[in-house]
Amino acid sequence: MPVKVLHIITNLATGGAEMMLLRLLTHSDRSRFQSEVISLTAIDSLGARIQALGIPVKALHMSRKGIPNPFQIIQLARWIKQSNPDIVQTWMYHADLIGGVAAKMAGKFPVVWNIRHGTFDHRIEKFSSIFTAKMCAMLSSALPQKIICCAQAAKQVHTELGYPQNKISVITNGFETEIFKPNPEAGRALRQEFQIPENAFVVGQIGRFHPQKDHQGFIEAARQFASRFENSFFVLCGYQVDGQNKEILSWIRQAGLEKRFRLLGERNDIHLLMNAFDILSSASSFGEGFPTVVGEAMSCGIPCAVTDVGDSAGIVGDTGRVVLANDPKRLAQAWEELFRLGQEGRERLGRMARERIQNHFSLSRIIAQYENFYKDILVIKGKTCESSGEHRGTALMVSYTFPPLLAGGSIRIKNFSKYLPRNGWDCHILTLKIPAGFVDDESDLPSSDHVWLHRAISPDPFRAKRGVSRGLQETAKHQLLQWISAFLFFPDRQILWAPFAILEGIRVLKQYPVDIIFSTYGPGSNHLVAWALKTLFKKPWIADFRDLWARNKNLMIATPLHRRLYLWLEGWVVRHADRVIGVGEHINKELKRHTKDHEKFVVLSNGYDGELIREAQQKPPTREKDVFSIIYTGAFYCRRSPEVFLSAVKQLVDARKIPLEEIEIKFMSNFRTEAVQYQSIQKILTFSPLAPHREALAAMAQAKVFLLIVENDLKHQIVNAKFFDYIAFQKPILALVAKDSVCYSYLKQAEVSFVADPDDQDQIAEKILELYTLWKADQLQVHPNQKYISQFDVASLSARLAGVFHETIEGRTKRSSLSLLKQDRSLNSQSEVSCAH
Repeated sequence: MPVKVLHIITNLATGGAEMMLLRLLTHSDRSRFQSEVISLTAIDSLGARIQALGIPVKALHMSRKGIPNPFQIIQLARWIKQSNPDIVQTWMYHADLIGGVAAKMAGKFPVVWNIRHGTFDHRIEKFSSIFTAKMCAMLSSALPQKIICCAQAAKQVHTELGYPQNKISVITNGFETEIFKPNPEAGRALRQEFQIPENAFVVGQIGRFHPQKDHQGFIEAARQFASRFENSFFVLCGYQVDGQNKEILSWIRQAGLEKRFRLLGERNDIHLLMNAFDILSSASSFGEGFPTVVGEAMSCGIPCAVTDVGDSAGIVGDTGRVVLANDPKRLAQAWEELFRLGQEGRERLGRMARERIQNHFSLSRIIAQYENFYKDILVIKGKTCESSGEHRGTALMVSYTFPPLLAGGSIRIKNFSKYLPRNGWDCHILTLKIPAGFVDDESDLPSSDHVWLHRAISPDPFRAKRGVSRGLQETAKHQLLQWISAFLFFPDRQILWAPFAILEGIRVLKQYPVDIIFSTYGPGSNHLVAWALKTLFKKPWIADFRDLWARNKNLMIATPLHRRLYLWLEGWVVRHADRVIGVGEHINKELKRHTKDHEKFVVLSNGYDGELIREAQQKPPTREKDVFSIIYTGAFYCRRSPEVFLSAVKQLVDARKIPLEEIEIKFMSNFRTEAVQYQSIQKILTFSPLAPHREALAAMAQAKVFLLIVENDLKHQIVNAKFFDYIAFQKPILALVAKDSVCYSYLKQAEVSFVADPDDQDQIAEKILELYTLWKADQLQVHPNQKYISQFDVASLSARLAGVFHETIEGRTKRSSLSLLKQDRSLNSQSEVSCAH
């Protein structure tokens, strides 16, 4: 049976507490929690929205002023008794007091108060609010079983007022990060609507007209800032913050900023409006608890400058600026600091801000806190709240690389973390804290409320800037440095990250109810971190292998001793993991040599994100002139090189078999060349650095042919991750692979490839010419095996992984049960022997 929660709230007009209640009711698990709502006053606008959810709403119609009618309190007690809830949750002072008294009159119903005030100021607060708060303080030991505060500042203030500290828990507001998200297009459209230049610097503040919000202080800060920066504009939004407000208009006139201010009044598109700002400012001088607009702006990727009131500083952290309240000069200086960071610096802070909201204040996390809080209340009553629907699990995924870091394996984990929540699994990603100077892009970061990022620092010599290899071969100096690194750092350079990752993992596992640990190779340090956490917390562990460890020919191995140690570590991981996943049977075949337990092995290929592929295909062409275009995306490393391919292209162009003006070759990689032998084809070569996944897919959608290279000495190991994006577009692939390679077997079944030996220049030139001729005749098309290709959509692969998670947990439970059964039988046998003697 679901748990019934009766919410009693002072009113249902638009406000912070009322909106939080609406979000809680909208997103709670209704198979576990049944809700009803009573408003002490009227149903109002939010009441109608709650009724639209199918949740019953009643209103007592108490007067908003004066002493409550005793008969209405009796009526409330009757309603509570009729509802017979498991928990009575009250919101705000008046509801806390009246609802608490009525619940006690109705029977022994557990009461939870919800306090939304952050501070008190007798000069501003209404006498009725202060009186009610003090009455609640006097009764707080007797009426509520537990108390929720929306902010740490609120907890401190109310503890000082006399509320029992041992009853108070802090559950902050939560933010819908899938609604409040970066949307530059909306920002540009709104600037145009407000007649603000696109290149202007815009400071926004959102909040009702109230002394607490200190609009006068904001306008004074704007005067000081505008005197130094001409191309600056200021946007104010909120109830009574419009052209009819004479006080605001007079302050703006005194500042001489009539042309720089835009007063918008109330709006219902705040999630879009935030994107029109360069920064959001909160000038509040007192009374804030947990300011929602700050978190909403951060979720949109907008850095904030706030006053240190309530929990504002705790929300912003190191992603913005915090100044003392009632100091317009300091506030203007904070704006200036953010202005001088430039657009790139502000975007970096904005990405940090959004990640902070996702990790600490996402709505799903806050709702889970409410639900867990209710569970704790029910434990005392001896009741549970198990779902009648599908169980949601939680996975900790260990991967040193993760977007925005563009390195091997990051796309695999990103794809899984996108689709696993749709299959009932929340994901905590334990990954590298991106070093300073890395040029990142949030388009490759997850936007789900069911995914949290936890980043650990690394003191290793890794440099995250995207490098460019200017030659076709690695220099002797570079190879020497690689050898020294491989010799000194065992099993890899990322081992210096491992202790920090373990500490961060311990924090995550203590804070969240993680069901399973998943780690991916490489680097191998991922598995070592996962093993340590498995050992400490007794969690099931799945070890994922994208490549072999000891027999990986792309891995620099310093000495034969290192190779033997890698082989031992590979076997050690295979034996200690509960399940082992390989991206192909060719990987698992080698890994199975380490153990006789072959049932623990699963094949789960790399794949493509069908949603992103369709998104890229829908974009209009960017090239005016149609040319025969070939694209390569991804890194060149170790012995992989396009040298033979470029020589084949040069051969065709020099022989005038393909006109120079009709062919284009694009590398989106860490490679470029200005070698003398390729000067005749330099004009057709385009180089761009490794790009975020969406950007790479958009470029691929414009190309005619994809280039795939698998060097012969890796033919039995490699199926390139990019292969799956290639086949998803169902375009021709120029595959430079051996016909006895693993990759060729995949290509043959996909039926989209034109294959040539990677070391045979003439054969490659022949295939390029064949493709060009087909293009010229407007016959460049393939007939792909769509059924075969569709199995590699990450949506279906993630569903399979979710199944592996469940199977692993169930299998571990069964093994534990069998072990306990054996122990019981052994003890019984020993007991019988003792009795016989």
